Amino acid sequence: MHGELVSVAQFSDWSEAHIACGFLKANGLHAVLHDINLVAIGLPVAQGVSGIKLMVPEREAREATSLLQEVAAGAVALNPDFPA
Repeated sequence: MHGELVSVAQFSDWSEAHIACGFLKANGLHAVLHDINLVAIGLPVAQGVSGIKLMVPEREAREATSLLQEVAAGAVALNPDFPA
């Protein structure tokens, strides 16, 4: 990964953070999670570090944010041709 990492989303839920990170990776972005181990310690610590941060290289931030907004709006659906 090249360039400075920037946060594009924050999560308090471990599983949601991993799903979002995997989604960005599946779309060709270089996503990583920060502070996930601190959040696993417990809620007070999670609030102290502002949750799990989903980070991408600065040059990919706009695309990552757009993809996450599309998911939140329900615009992304399963591919009907994808085998179950």
